Amino acid sequence: MRKVVGASRQSLIGQFLAESLVLATISSLVAILLVYICIRPFNTMIGQDLQVDLFKPMHLAFVITITLICGLFAGSYPAFFLSAFKPLSTIKGAKQKAGTGSLIRKGLVVLQYTASVVLIICTIIIYQQIQHNKNKDLGFDKSQVLTTALQGDMAKHLP
Repeated sequence: MRKVVGASRQSLIGQFLAESLVLATISSLVAILLVYICIRPFNTMIGQDLQVDLFKPMHLAFVITITLICGLFAGSYPAFFLSAFKPLSTIKGAKQKAGTGSLIRKGLVVLQYTASVVLIICTIIIYQQIQHNKNKDLGFDKSQVLTTALQGDMAKHLP
């Protein structure tokens, strides 16, 4: 709509990139919140004690970098291709060529669906691996195992 009203291409590019960066930042914050909420149930499920220490400088830099990259990639298509769109010629009924813009759009859609399917399959495989590790036969009865602490220099005499 802003393009029809007469907004410049640079202002549209800035708006698209800013909106995508804001959405990527909000998404990252929601993801971090979900990680902190779900870490205890996940630890219970896998029987481990995983820690989330996001406030280390390396981890924080990684999250910020990923957020910026995702925001810029997500906003690059609308910023550079849709801002070049000529709304007046479309309103007049002139046909626009379906060149590289439609090819890139189709490629991005295929890439998105492929990534979704791969992530779903990986999630299923990881869940099955966790269930296998929880239920596999250890070869002995854990309730019948006796442990004792070594005292003195007993450890030196045991191979």
